[in-house]
Amino acid sequence: MYHATSKDMPLLQDNVRAAPAPYMPNPIVPFPDPKPIPSPPGPQPDCRSATCYIDLSNIKSKFPNLMVLPRPEPGQDSAAEHALWEAEFEQWSGLQCGCGNGYFCREHGDWISGGEVLHGHALPRGDQKNGCCPTHHYQGPNGRDSYVGQRDGARS
Repeated sequence: MYHATSKDMPLLQDNVRAAPAPYMPNPIVPFPDPKPIPSPPGPQPDCRSATCYIDLSNIKSKFPNLMVLPRPEPGQDSAAEHALWEAEFEQWSGLQCGCGNGYFCREHGDWISGGEVLHGHALPRGDQKNGCCPTHHYQGPNGRDSYVGQRDGARS
């Protein structure tokens, strides 16, 4: 422990020394409130770039361990079909793009890019609900080249 001596105290008027400052231990810093992990420093992939765009031409190269293509959630009327879908869903539900925001939606099995999430066109993965996908998920398979799921009969 450090003790101040008279030679350590500054001189005031009339050669009177100031009293030493009281000893102050390092303040206790409480644990911070849990917050999302910040993005790492440096440039992040652009969610509109090829790193965040998934379609039938690149799904196997982006996700080489994927054994089934994402597909829409079936109705609850067939328990066996829904159980099979749940097993398949486990394989692709955690996949994400380079920026970490893109994902396959549960409702359609279709890709939602990180840019669509960041710009408010789609909900984040943890908040997704039926009816809240980007508009292109509701336009049907005709004329679309970005659809990855099996709704349009695409198979790998």
